[in-house]
Amino acid sequence: MTKSTSLVVASVFDSAVGYYFQPFFARSRAEALRSFKDACNQEGHNFNKHSGDYSLFILAEWDEENGKFQQKDAPDYLGTALEHIDREVDLVMFVIPF
Repeated sequence: MTKSTSLVVASVFDSAVGYYFQPFFARSRAEALRSFKDACNQEGHNFNKHSGDYSLFILAEWDEENGKFQQKDAPDYLGTALEHIDREVDLVMFVIPF
């Protein structure tokens, strides 16, 4: 008997229009989050341009062997695009005259 393999079912919620995007599958929560973060940090992507509008959720798990979904009682919130954008910090040197 082989161990069952399950995938997470994730989706991005667009709060500006009030609906979820088509779900996608990932091998783990971490992989789903990495994909979301990559899109959030891509210049020109809507997740980057309107980062306060988009949030990532895990909706369910799906078992590859039996085809069954195990839906969450409530979607698991993994944060907004704004939270996952890598921000560069500019260091500014101040010269204080004496």
